[in-house]
Amino acid sequence: MKGLTGRIRKWGNSYGILIPKRELERHKLRANQTVTIDLVASQDFTDLFGSCKFGKSIDELKREIKEGYDHDW
Repeated sequence: MKGLTGRIRKWGNSYGILIPKRELERHKLRANQTVTIDLVASQDFTDLFGSCKFGKSIDELKREIKEGYDHDW
């Protein structure tokens, strides 16, 4: 079984993985069936967004890059 993705949710003092119905149907899984899951955390790059600070604006950086390409070597 490959590519099965679910979302971890909290239920009381426990956690569970929600598996979309279409995935259950695709893999022919049913309620109360025992399955084996290989856990691999997905990298969430949204945590990195905004964490990098540049001393120049995006427009200044783009202009410098363009000028570098226009440079005769």
